[in-house]
Amino acid sequence: MKNLITLLILTLPLSGCVGVVALYPDSTTYRAPFTPDTSYTDSAGKLRSTKISTQEAFLHEWGEPSHKEVGAENESWTYYRGKEWCGVVLGLVIPIPLVLPVCSAEDRIVFQRGTATSITVLRPNEAGIMCGLFVNGLHGGPDLCSK
Repeated sequence: MKNLITLLILTLPLSGCVGVVALYPDSTTYRAPFTPDTSYTDSAGKLRSTKISTQEAFLHEWGEPSHKEVGAENESWTYYRGKEWCGVVLGLVIPIPLVLPVCSAEDRIVFQRGTATSITVLRPNEAGIMCGLFVNGLHGGPDLCSK
């Protein structure tokens, strides 16, 4: 009986997983007027608030943008946050990550007459299903299946 319990404990971490999860670039756009309590996590993982809406406030909070585009009626600021992992993760008893750091992570703010009209956040998202005893997406956890 003791050997059976020991064997069970040793094989639990080897229970494996089955499925496929795709990591792909996804963008979310927040448009003005921003609600006072709207906040989001930018592509660098920092919690940001949409309470700020002027160019001066963005410069103070975010610093100088990586790239500026000036048009006739609006101005666009882009903050590049580096590369993120994109690709496919196969689950065939063990997870097989077929991913590379090829996706860009960036935040783009569009201003009109000095006031922000939209904020677009580009970062990787995941879709798919992975089933197993200790699988919860790609982050681990107690769920049997994750979508």
